[in-house]
Amino acid sequence: MLIENNSKYLLKKTRAKAKMIEYSIPEDAHIEVEKEVEDLFLLTVSVIGNVSAEIVRNPDDIDQIIFDNKSSLEFAAKYFDSYFESKLDEASDDFYLLFGATAYYLCDYIGSSKVLVDRIDVSSIDMNVSRIDKYLVCLLKDCFHTQIISGDNEFIIDCLECLKQDLNTFWEKGQLPELKHITRLRSFIYGNGSDLQLLLNDIFCAIYLLKIHNSAVQLLPKYMQLDSNELSSLLYYKDSLKELWPSQRKLGVEGVFAGKSAVIQMPTSSGKTKSISMIISSAFISNRTRLAVVIAPFRALCSEISNDLARDFIYDKTIHVDELSDVFQKEKIPMDTYDSEQKTVLVATPEKFMYMMRQRSDLAKQIGVVVFDEGHLFDEPERGVVYELLMSTIKTFIGDECQKVLVSAIIPNAAQISDWLNKEYGVVISDNTIKSTQKTIAMTDWQGYGTEKYGYLYFLNPEQPDEEEFYVPRVISIIELNKFKKERKRRMFPDVDFKKRKVSYNDIAIYYGLTLCHNGGVGIFCGKKDTANNILSRIIEIEKRGVNICSLIDTADVDEVCKICNLIKENYGGECLYYQAGLKGAFVHHSAISNGIKISLEYAMKKELISFIVCTSTLAQGVNLPIRYLVIASIYQGKERIRVRDFHNLIGRAGRSGIYTEGTVLLTESFVYNGRNIAFSNHQFKWNEYKKLINNNNSEPCSSRILFLIKPCSVGYGMDMFYINMKNVVHSYYRDECDFYQQLSEYKKTHWQYEEQIDENVGYAIKSLGSIESFLMAYLLQDSWEECKEKVKQVASQTLAFHLANEKEKQDIIELFELIGKYCVDNIQQTHQRYICSRSLLSVKKMLHIQKWVEEYREMILECGTTAELYECIFDCLMSLLDNPIILKVKKPNVFLTVGKMWITGCTYADMLNKCLDDKYVIIKRKRPVLFDLDDVIKICDSILSYDISVILSAICEVVGATVDENHNIFNVFRSLSLELKYGVPYGNATFIYEMGFSDRIVSQTIAEFFNTINVKVMSKYECTDVLKYNCEGVKKVIDKYPSVYMDRLNRIVEV
Repeated sequence: MLIENNSKYLLKKTRAKAKMIEYSIPEDAHIEVEKEVEDLFLLTVSVIGNVSAEIVRNPDDIDQIIFDNKSSLEFAAKYFDSYFESKLDEASDDFYLLFGATAYYLCDYIGSSKVLVDRIDVSSIDMNVSRIDKYLVCLLKDCFHTQIISGDNEFIIDCLECLKQDLNTFWEKGQLPELKHITRLRSFIYGNGSDLQLLLNDIFCAIYLLKIHNSAVQLLPKYMQLDSNELSSLLYYKDSLKELWPSQRKLGVEGVFAGKSAVIQMPTSSGKTKSISMIISSAFISNRTRLAVVIAPFRALCSEISNDLARDFIYDKTIHVDELSDVFQKEKIPMDTYDSEQKTVLVATPEKFMYMMRQRSDLAKQIGVVVFDEGHLFDEPERGVVYELLMSTIKTFIGDECQKVLVSAIIPNAAQISDWLNKEYGVVISDNTIKSTQKTIAMTDWQGYGTEKYGYLYFLNPEQPDEEEFYVPRVISIIELNKFKKERKRRMFPDVDFKKRKVSYNDIAIYYGLTLCHNGGVGIFCGKKDTANNILSRIIEIEKRGVNICSLIDTADVDEVCKICNLIKENYGGECLYYQAGLKGAFVHHSAISNGIKISLEYAMKKELISFIVCTSTLAQGVNLPIRYLVIASIYQGKERIRVRDFHNLIGRAGRSGIYTEGTVLLTESFVYNGRNIAFSNHQFKWNEYKKLINNNNSEPCSSRILFLIKPCSVGYGMDMFYINMKNVVHSYYRDECDFYQQLSEYKKTHWQYEEQIDENVGYAIKSLGSIESFLMAYLLQDSWEECKEKVKQVASQTLAFHLANEKEKQDIIELFELIGKYCVDNIQQTHQRYICSRSLLSVKKMLHIQKWVEEYREMILECGTTAELYECIFDCLMSLLDNPIILKVKKPNVFLTVGKMWITGCTYADMLNKCLDDKYVIIKRKRPVLFDLDDVIKICDSILSYDISVILSAICEVVGATVDENHNIFNVFRSLSLELKYGVPYGNATFIYEMGFSDRIVSQTIAEFFNTINVKVMSKYECTDVLKYNCEGVKKVIDKYPSVYMDRLNRIVEV
């Protein structure tokens, strides 16, 4: 059915009215809604009725019917959703909710359908249709076992009960329902029923047929090419998947569930993790493999995937999900102890799996499925090279028979990536028409005269941003703040300078957080950590100045807030900003927040126990937070505008499917929208920047960080931009390193205003070169360079960089790898030394330094009997190899020894900070020495000690290990120190408890103290699991004061 322009206009008015209710706009500012809006009811009902009737008449053509009517059904869904929210006819709420849920379901927004139908009380809904409405609600809710009280027509109830029993039997045993009851029911109602009965019955029958059509029972045997009997454990267990979502059906049609390799662009919250579990299930059930691997770029994401997969595989006790620790030491893989019937899913970061592949060459032959999550990060400066080289390794050694699946929400050049990764053996699935929820984008600007100025929200059409959808007036009102003592100047909130056209303190973002958190989760995105912290400080300040911020705590679970704040206090102390803001219900999530508190906040947001969080780019790193409103305080990270693809990855986090029907992105930069048509103005320039961001078609293709090493690199901004010839930089670095750094110093003096940017880009390049050196070592095991040269060329030609390059660039890549390879062979001439180097993740220069240092201090190392002794012994070596920027900013490097010793013994961050302050340690910030603060301590611990030093420690262990018997005690000391540095707790009970998912230093040590009271000492995660299960009640008592995520973790361990 064609929706005419007038109907679209009326829908905009309905949505605008709903938004005014949502944003608590004063009644006198509401727009008038034309009487004709009510007439849309008949139009949209007829859309639903006609589509439903057509489905019932032609059930074999369901997919085509839905496709042909999708836009009309989306229109109907938006109308009913908006009309319900606009409160124009509250007496008929159940009508709008039920028709809205139906329309959403018919157009494949299954999560949004669930959101609306869950608001309907089955026991109270009564449309006088002989209980058809109740059965329809139960069907949409997937609670078709619910007992319905008999209605006024026994024949109708009898037919509905038969259909209910048939569908339940279908879900439980796979027996296809007899559709004769649909025919009987329709015939009776068409002859005897009312118009509303006829309509609802057609809707019920259509949904019933769709439930069967899209059911896992019906589709998975076909998609996996397996008999339903072989899939019985997967299909019929208690919490089995009932129906497949659109993206999952797409994967099935393309053969991914039957073993086809693929590159998949899948929207956020569209069933990605469930799809991964089905891919792996199919491989296991069909006996294609007993080992699957999932690679995810961040530790937090690895943990989330591991937990989700463990829940998905609960139907089969022979499947084990093992998340590999991030410790770079030899370790036993649990799968080594399993019998031939057991299957394993390994979950790891790229660095950890690269390390494992070098330690365990036998793994490659066993892997049958490998999934790369967030697979768009090849050009990420810090870790892109490692991710690409890992994929090159897997692509080379595992072969085409292994199913390789790359998944990302943003991968514009999916076909190119697929051609590299899977060649002709893979498929590309990239469908931007698949959406999990509706998204709306709005810009903030001002209207009014004199002192009466208000903030307005202008909602945009993402496909045509110049076309305004509608606006919401008077969203922001400026209020005067109380003055502190001796202050004379008036202070306002939001603090807006209309003359300078500037808003201070990110006040608009804070205002939205305070006024919208009662509607659902609010996340404020900032480009930098300091900005996020400043927002917390501003919230505390405005409360002191008289602003009511109680909405933050009123919309949270007070008990959970207290538990999170208690954990923050025990970690950081009661004086820190994070604790003071947390007591108000305001939390922050960025790189300076330790792991245990991050996962507590993520869990609390998911469970809607808190409603307000300020984030940096950590929000876009794959972790799922159910945010309804994403408030973007700035589209810049530093001086760089956020990339288009990163922007869309970010806004994809707004509006979690199954929790909200819509996600809203609020852009807070003012004085842009109203000036967008002023030719050649700064407003128009900024507006064009926003338009580029909003249009997904402008997304940058995924490239390769290796290409960065051979291409010119831009530095500076605007008219001051210039280019560094990275190819010359690389050749200069390998030709004469001393001369290279001297030239670099001179270059920075010439371009002193961009010294930091130059250092950053050159630093990334050198780090990437080190990763390539380490990678190539595994291919340089012949004596001479000439013997290795051809192999190095082959390795270079397998990279994504080579695949994306033009002919000139391909030659440059070959030359780059030859240059690096020859450098490695020339500097490490003995093949057994190269073999040792190949088992680490460090550059040649660092490995040579370690080898020389170990030769000199070997005996001293071997005498170390404790982790503290070993840390102090190797400290100077560690410091000489660290290249973290913070090292150069610290005046007394001894701080790393002091903090390191406290870290490995489990001291709190607050204790470590107090020690730094007592010893007057200083760090350079903005070219001035200042005393350490909490964020500095956290950065040293969580970044340098937990990661950077762990990699170096692993390499030292490799070099030492080559000189002693494999049973020497020094290996135990190295392993213990490695675990202590990684987690910041003493080796023993606390480290194993930490690895069990109690990933906070305070929580893990609290449980460890309980273990001590019952005289228990565990030596593995498996022993730890048994103790936790056996003593769960005691453990519950000691962790009850901490955030709920840890109690949930304990309950999951006990249930398995």
